Amino acid sequence: MKPPVALKRHTAVFAVATAAVLGVALWLTGSGGDSSVPILTALAIAVLFGMPHGALDLPRARIELGLTRRGPLAVFFVVYLGLVAACIALWWWQPRFALAGFLMYSAWHFAGDWRFDDRLAAWAGGLTTIGAPTLCHSDRVTEILNQITAGADVSLIVAAAALAGVAGLALFAKRCLHHRDRASLELALLWLLALTLPPLAFFAVYYGALHALRQTHCVLAGLCHARTRALGEALLSSLAVIAAGALAAILLTACLGISPDDALLCAVFIGLAALTVPHMLLDALLQRAHRIRSRSGRNPTVAQYPHPRPPQ
Repeated sequence: MKPPVALKRHTAVFAVATAAVLGVALWLTGSGGDSSVPILTALAIAVLFGMPHGALDLPRARIELGLTRRGPLAVFFVVYLGLVAACIALWWWQPRFALAGFLMYSAWHFAGDWRFDDRLAAWAGGLTTIGAPTLCHSDRVTEILNQITAGADVSLIVAAAALAGVAGLALFAKRCLHHRDRASLELALLWLLALTLPPLAFFAVYYGALHALRQTHCVLAGLCHARTRALGEALLSSLAVIAAGALAAILLTACLGISPDDALLCAVFIGLAALTVPHMLLDALLQRAHRIRSRSGRNPTVAQYPHPRPPQ
C-alpha cells in the first residue's frame, strides 16, 4: 500500500523546515549571533502550523459526531474542559506521576504519524520523539523537567526517556536496513534535529512542521464543505488558549514568584500536556465511529490516515 500523496508533501515541508532552522542555527554559530534565534524560529513554525491542530477538536465533535444541538455540544465542552482541569490538578498534586504519564501517552500519540507505514516505523517514531532529545541533551532536558515539576527528582524519568531514545534509534536503524522510504527520511531528520538543536527547538519543529500539519490536513480533509467555518472556530479557540496560557504565566509569576521564563515554560508545557488528554480521547472516539460507519456501509470520513494500520 502506497502512502497518500499528501504524506509525501508533508515530508517535503518537514524537510524544508528542518533545513531552514538548521541553516539559521549554523549561520548564527558562525557569526556569533544570538543563540535564541533558532529556538524562536522553531517556535514560530510550531505556532504557524500547530495552532489549528488541537483547536479543531470542537468543530470535529460537532460535525463528525453529529453534536448539532446545544445540549450535547455543551456537555462535550464541559467534559473536555473538565479533563483539562483534572490533568492540571494532577500536575499540581503529583508532578512526577503526571510527567511520566505525559511522556508515555505522548509517545503513543506521536507514533500515529507513522502508523500508516508499519508498526516498526510507528514504534521508532513514537520513541524517538520523546527519547532523542533526552539522549542527546540529557542535562538540558533534566533542567527543563525540573523547572516544570518545581524541582522534583526526575532522574528516573530522564533515564527512562533516554532508554526510549536508545530503543527508538535501534528500531530506526533496523527499519533502514529494509526500507529507505519517506518514513525513514522523516525519522532521520528527527535524529538530525535532536543532535543539533536544543530540546525545545527540536520539539517545536517536529510538532509544527510534521505532527500538527499532518493531523490538521487529515481533519480538514474530512470536514469537506465545513472547512471554512471550522477554521474560523479553530482560530477563536486558539486565541482563547493563548490568552489562557498568558494569564496562567502571569499568575504564576505574580503569585508564586516564579521567573517569567519559567512561568511561561510551565504554562506552555503543562497546558499542552493537559490538552493532549481530551484530544487523544476524541481521536480514539472518532476512529471508533469511523470503524462503525465502515462496517455498516455508511460513507466514512476520508480523513483516516495516518491512524489505521495497513494490512500486514
